[in-house]
Amino acid sequence: MPDIDSPALFVALEIKPQLYIISNPGIGALMLGTPEYRLVESGIGFYDFLRNRDMAIIGLRFSPFGHHPILDYALPLSYTYVDIKRSYMEVYFRGHRGLSITGTAEQAFGDDAVWRNEMGVYALQVGTTPLTQGELDSLSSSPRSSTDQSSASLWDNLAKRSYKN
Repeated sequence: MPDIDSPALFVALEIKPQLYIISNPGIGALMLGTPEYRLVESGIGFYDFLRNRDMAIIGLRFSPFGHHPILDYALPLSYTYVDIKRSYMEVYFRGHRGLSITGTAEQAFGDDAVWRNEMGVYALQVGTTPLTQGELDSLSSSPRSSTDQSSASLWDNLAKRSYKN
C-alpha cells in the first residue's frame, strides 16, 4: 500500500531520465511534463536506491516479481542496466552508471507502480519514505526534475528561458 503521507518519485524513461517528485499523484492518470501517463500496474515488485561512495543517490534499482515489458523497453536506454534473466533493471540519474555500492538495505515493496503514455514511454513510480529531506531536495534539484506534475520538466523550463534571452 502506498504511503500517502510521503511524496512519490517518478522516473520517466525518456531519452534521458526525467525525475518528478509528486505529493498526490492520483490513481488513474497524471501529467509528467507534457504527455499524460496512465497507470499500467502497481505493487508488482520491489526497489531500492543506488548510492555512490558518498552515499548520494545516483539511481534506482527496480525488480518486478516476474518478467515485465518495462525491462524490454529499458534495455536499449543508455542510462540503464537491465538483467533479463534475474528480472531487474537499474536506472542511473545524472550520467552515473555502474558505480553503486552495496550496504544500505532500503528495499521497499508495495508503493511501486509502472505508468505508460500514449507514445509507449514508461515511467516508474516509487515511494520516498526511506529518504531524508536532504535526499529529496537533491533529487528535486537535479537536472531534468520537477516537483509539479502539471508543469514541464525543469530541463524544459530552463531551455525555454535560455531561448527567450
